[in-house]
Amino acid sequence: MWKLPTVVSVFSSLLFVVNLQHAHAADRVELLLRLLQKKGIITAEEAEALNQEVTEAAETEGPAALPVQSEPEKSRTTQEKEPKKLAEAPESEVRTELGNEGLWVRTLDGRFAVGIGGFLIADWRYFGIDTPQHDFFDIRRARLSVEGWVHRDFHFEVEGEFEGSDEPKLRDGYVEWTHFPWAQFRAGQYKQPFSIEHLTPLKYNPFAERSFVRALAPGRDVGVMLNGTLRDEALVYGLSFANGSGLDPGLDSSSDKDVVGRAVFRPLSWSKPPFLQALRLGGSYSYGRIDPLDLRDFEITTAGTTPILRLASGGKFGLITEADERWRMGAEVSWPLGPLLLQAEYADVGFDGLRGTVGDPFNAEIQAWYASAVVFLTGERPHIERGVLQGVRPKSDFSLSRGTWGAFSVGVRYDAFSADRELFRVVDPVAFTAGAYGLAGALNWYLNPSVRLAFNFVHTEFEDPVAVGYTFIGQAFEDSEDVLISRFQLDF
Repeated sequence: MWKLPTVVSVFSSLLFVVNLQHAHAADRVELLLRLLQKKGIITAEEAEALNQEVTEAAETEGPAALPVQSEPEKSRTTQEKEPKKLAEAPESEVRTELGNEGLWVRTLDGRFAVGIGGFLIADWRYFGIDTPQHDFFDIRRARLSVEGWVHRDFHFEVEGEFEGSDEPKLRDGYVEWTHFPWAQFRAGQYKQPFSIEHLTPLKYNPFAERSFVRALAPGRDVGVMLNGTLRDEALVYGLSFANGSGLDPGLDSSSDKDVVGRAVFRPLSWSKPPFLQALRLGGSYSYGRIDPLDLRDFEITTAGTTPILRLASGGKFGLITEADERWRMGAEVSWPLGPLLLQAEYADVGFDGLRGTVGDPFNAEIQAWYASAVVFLTGERPHIERGVLQGVRPKSDFSLSRGTWGAFSVGVRYDAFSADRELFRVVDPVAFTAGAYGLAGALNWYLNPSVRLAFNFVHTEFEDPVAVGYTFIGQAFEDSEDVLISRFQLDF
C-alpha cells in the first residue's frame, strides 16, 4: 500500500508539472517518475499507476484549460524594425471566390467586397468574293474591370477598354450609393439610361452586333444619376444629368447639360399567369443644348462595321458650323416567354439649328427601329433584371466526359433606319445613305456561362449606294452588304 502523504505529494507534483508546461508534459512526467523510482520512494508498479492517473487527469482537464507559456516581450528595437501588422481577423471572416463572375474577395459580414473581371471578343468577318470589302479578323472587345462594395452601401466600378490602336480608354468609372433599392445615386462615367439594347452589354446580346437603334442612343457620358426599382421591378427607372459630350473629353465644350431618363413598367405584374407578369414596356427621353463638337462621334454603321451615315465628317461636305438643340425619344417592349424572347424598339433623334458652311439653319430627324425573336433550343429562359438582359447560364455545361453540350439559341432580327434628306447639307451625299434595312440570323452556342461561340449572317440593303472600299480603278460603291460573323467570346 502507498503511504497517503507520499501519494498526495507525488500526485500533486505531477499535476503541477503537467499544468506548468503542457506542450512537454509527457516527457517531464516520465523523467520525474523514473527519478522517484530510482530513489526508492515508489515502486515500479506505483510509478506505472501514477503515470496512468496523471495522464487521465490531464485529458480530463483538456488542452484548452491548460495555460500556454507566452512569448517573451520583444524589445522596442525589434518592434521598430518589424513592419506594423494590421489586426488579423479570423480566416472565416474573409472568403475568396473564383468562378464565372471573376475573382472576388468578400467579408462574410457583407460590408466589403472587391472583384476583378473582364471579357474578350474575337471576330472573323467574311464578306464574300464578289465585293471590294476585305475579310478581316477583329478584336471586338478587350476589357478589364474592377468593381466592389465598400461599407455595404457604396458600389464602385472601373472598366477599361484595351481594343484598338489608341491608348486604353476608360469606359465605366463611377461610384454609387445603393442603400435604398428604390433610390440609388450614381456619379461618374456610365451608360446613360436609354434603350434596353444599348444598356445590355454586347457580350449578353443574342446578336453579334446591335441594331441601328443603338446609334441613336446617347451612349456613355459623365454626370450624376438617380435610379432604382419599385415593387419587385414593377417599375425600373433612371434619371441622369450629364455633359452630353460622350466619353470624358477632359474639359466639356459647353456649360449646357443633357437630361436623360428611362422608365420600364411591368403593366401586368399583378396578374396570376407568369407569362403575363414578364411583359415589359418602356420609354426613354433626352434633351440638351449642343454645339458642333457634341456631334463629332455620331455615326451609323452596319454589322460589317461599314459607316453608312456620319455627321461632322469633315472635308468639302459634312462640316457643321452651328448646332442648337438635340432631343431623343424611344419606346421599347420586351417579353420573355419561357425559352422565347420577343423584343422590339423604336428611337427618334432630332437636331435643331444645324448650319453648314453655307445656307440657313435647319432641323432634321433620324428614326430607327427593330424587332427580334430569340429561342433557346435547350430550354434555358432569358432573364431580364433591372431592365437589362442578363447573361445565359446553360442547364448543363459543355463536357465531353459527361456527354453534355451546353446551351443553344437561334434568333432573327429585322431593323431599319431613315434620315431626313436635309442632313445631306452637312453629310457627304456621295459616300453615305439616308436609309437602310437589315435582316440578321444568329446561332449561339453557350459552352458554359463564360464561353460563347456565335455565328451571324446579316444582309443589309442601302437606300443610296454607299462607299465600301477601293478597287484598282478608284472608290467602290455598293447598294447592299452581306457579312458572315464568327465570334469567340470569353467572359470572366
